[in-house]
Amino acid sequence: MRSLALALIPFLVFVGAALLGMRLRSRLKERHKGPETTDLLRMATTMLVTFAALVLGLLISSAKRNYDNVEDAIYKYAAALIELDNSVHAFGPVGDALRHDLAQYTAAMIATTWTTQAPPPGDYYPKELDTARDYIPMQSAELGDILKKVEAGIYAMPNATPTQAALRQDAIQRMNQVWDRRWNLISTSDVSFSLPFYMTLGFWLVIVFLALGLTAPFNALSFLTVALSAVSISSAFFVIVDLSSVYTGIFYVSSAPVRGALAQMLH
Repeated sequence: MRSLALALIPFLVFVGAALLGMRLRSRLKERHKGPETTDLLRMATTMLVTFAALVLGLLISSAKRNYDNVEDAIYKYAAALIELDNSVHAFGPVGDALRHDLAQYTAAMIATTWTTQAPPPGDYYPKELDTARDYIPMQSAELGDILKKVEAGIYAMPNATPTQAALRQDAIQRMNQVWDRRWNLISTSDVSFSLPFYMTLGFWLVIVFLALGLTAPFNALSFLTVALSAVSISSAFFVIVDLSSVYTGIFYVSSAPVRGALAQMLH
């Protein structure tokens, strides 16, 4: 898992920097261990810690906000799919084929987006799509083609009577809403993680842990304190990275709304 690896690496680097500082402290001459030098080192460390804490807080807040936006978009998209299904269902037996296509699309979207979860049961939909060129699975052209098929079927529905014309127009409006919600979800889900920025923040924290090692005695209690500090900060990195993996991480966006929409289409 990428998020776990990107949290384990800084933990090892931070602990290593602190141990290096402790070893260097034992080799420093006494004139480098005076109170003036120690105070200067602590002031510089405090400044870096303040900047790093501010940036970490902003990153966590931004990642959580993006996560909430995706979750909200999922609920709205599921609602749009249900409304379209209800609109097509109003046509009676004529709309059964379109409802099947819509269910096929929804099931394929679930299976290819939430890849770490069990796919919907049944063999009526494609479980593997050509998504190698797509950053977001639901952006697959194959999924888009299924929706286009549904849209074409709606436009081909009879509208000879005023009732049929009204039902057809309502279905067209619901279809347009599904397209809008789909692209909104795709754009919202495009959460990128800046590795250079991650490395820059990590560099700041390496300096902090190196400074901690230079001011800490080489004993078990000091090592335990440094290790716990490294775990705390690394866990913040883990949360940031994992929240950016909105569909496959530990803090993933639930597929329950879309699965609920699928259940209604099949029954």
